[in-house]
Amino acid sequence: DFNKEEQKALIYHERYHQKLTTILKSIMLELRGKRSARWFEEFSADKYAAKKCGKAAVLGYLYKAKECYARGVVEYNFKTNPPVVDRINAIKSLKILHPSK
Repeated sequence: DFNKEEQKALIYHERYHQKLTTILKSIMLELRGKRSARWFEEFSADKYAAKKCGKAAVLGYLYKAKECYARGVVEYNFKTNPPVVDRINAIKSLKILHPSK
């Protein structure tokens, strides 16, 4: 189960995907043959969520997602999602002092 902060971070992650500029940027990158466009968007959505809710909340849901993939609860799709370990490392390396709510 996700705690309140993790749920909030997931919502911000998904809101990032809904932004028109994100959708257009992703389409343009894919049209240019950038297969990693969706991966870039996932990293960007995680970063956006971390800025809004803090790194701990994002790391919380990423660790839980990693566990779900490992147990086969959720099927991992490498075409749309970068490895969770890479996403975790990216969030750990962010220099965010305080979330901007």
